[in-house]
Amino acid sequence: MLSGKCDCIEARRSQTGAVLPEDDGFYQLYPIEYKHGRVRQEKEYEIQLCAQAICLEEMYHTTIPEGALFYIDAHQRVPVVLTQDLRKLTIQTAKRLWECFQEQSLPAAEKSPKCRKCSLLDECMPMLNHSAHTYCRGLLLELQEGE
Repeated sequence: MLSGKCDCIEARRSQTGAVLPEDDGFYQLYPIEYKHGRVRQEKEYEIQLCAQAICLEEMYHTTIPEGALFYIDAHQRVPVVLTQDLRKLTIQTAKRLWECFQEQSLPAAEKSPKCRKCSLLDECMPMLNHSAHTYCRGLLLELQEGE
């Protein structure tokens, strides 16, 4: 199960596609994921965009063949074709994330320059070494069990 929020969804009037609430006609949905920094090839970005498209397809009973990554600093939009290979990789990644959730385990965080502007920085804590990270997670679990 996936859930989340898209940064932006363009809805272009079309002959076929999604029916939107409060409006007549059909629309081709086009998700856009905003990223900071320079334009770069990051498979994780494409997976995130594809996951958003898959969710939109299920919500609106439509097909979304393409989306885009918009790099704010470079003010550049990069189209991403949502191929079958990318969709398979996205589903595999979602399944692995679900396994991590069920096991209540996280892979070790890898600190990178992207961490600075990440919305999950406080949860991920990539600046802590592994033993400190494990200790903090243990404290959190004990706190939750005590409630």
